[in-house]
Amino acid sequence: MQWRKCFRLPQTIWLLVGAGLAYLCFITVLGIQLIVLLSGGAIALITIIWWFRQIQPHLIQALTNLLDRDVYLTQLRSIKPAFITISPPPIFRQTTENTHNSSTLITRRLAWQQTYQWAKEAHQYAKQIANQQATLTPELLEALYTVLALVELIVRSLEVLDQVKTSTYKHLAQQHFQASCDRLQATHNQLQQLHDQVMISDLHHPLNPSETDLPHRLQLVVDANKLTLQQLHASFSQPGSSQ
Repeated sequence: MQWRKCFRLPQTIWLLVGAGLAYLCFITVLGIQLIVLLSGGAIALITIIWWFRQIQPHLIQALTNLLDRDVYLTQLRSIKPAFITISPPPIFRQTTENTHNSSTLITRRLAWQQTYQWAKEAHQYAKQIANQQATLTPELLEALYTVLALVELIVRSLEVLDQVKTSTYKHLAQQHFQASCDRLQATHNQLQQLHDQVMISDLHHPLNPSETDLPHRLQLVVDANKLTLQQLHASFSQPGSSQ
């Protein structure tokens, strides 16, 4: 994905055009000979390789930049639960068990769709805030990392709910699912409020984050997410402690 983006960069396009024209001029001046073709091709190839080596750090940085929509959505979609690809049982001649399984599958799919929507909209708010207030980028990136972690925990809880059979552990998995959803929804709403604050304030005068509580409020979101993740991970590791 990132290499395709590199080929769409204006600098890369101009480099390839320039290398191609230089190669043609080289052949035109010196004539079509094997040594000319090989040496000219080698020079053009070395130039292109050098360019890609120079731009590689920027590609790596882009790959980890969650404010980039393509990068974020790629990581979000990679968390997609396995049951999304499972077809529900046939509608006709279903047994009672199949009917229950179909209803459960639909419920889990709806839960995933809502989770995906919250996470996607949270990124949109973070991206627009960053466009207006670039100084908030570190806090926004950290918030998006915790959003993806919450999504992953929601998916894990849904999968565990489908696997455990005893009521005690089903109840525990349900608690993990609900706590993760509540925290993700709260993060979505808080980022929406911060987004609206930035947009409205920008109508009157440029907002200086150092003169507002924006960094503090963003950090509170990140801290709350981290605390929830730590508590739920600890509970997953030692389920008996929550009893």
